[in-house]
Amino acid sequence: LLESVIGAIYLDSGEDLDTVWRVIWPWFEHFYDNYSINPPKNPRVLLHEAYPGAIKKETSNYPNNSFKFIAKVTISMRRMTISKGIRLLLSGEIKKTALDVSFGRAWNFHKKYLVLT
Repeated sequence: LLESVIGAIYLDSGEDLDTVWRVIWPWFEHFYDNYSINPPKNPRVLLHEAYPGAIKKETSNYPNNSFKFIAKVTISMRRMTISKGIRLLLSGEIKKTALDVSFGRAWNFHKKYLVLT
């Protein structure tokens, strides 16, 4: 939808990019300013910062389908005498996508269950 609006502005302005930027910049300026000050981090980076040395990742082929992968992200935690591991599995068509989504789910799990507030 957004691309259609920008395309319509471009065509209606006689293909003038300066006009397009003048019209759409106020829509995006707030997001640009916020992301410039505090850019979002990849969940993989956030997990490694939160649990240095405790993150393990593995990928393997899906059973009976060599074009699909299973990604496993494990967070190993050791606090006092209690050892606990969290393992999240996810499958996907592309190995990198399966891993990225697994790290994202692991980060969401961390935010929901592991952060003490």
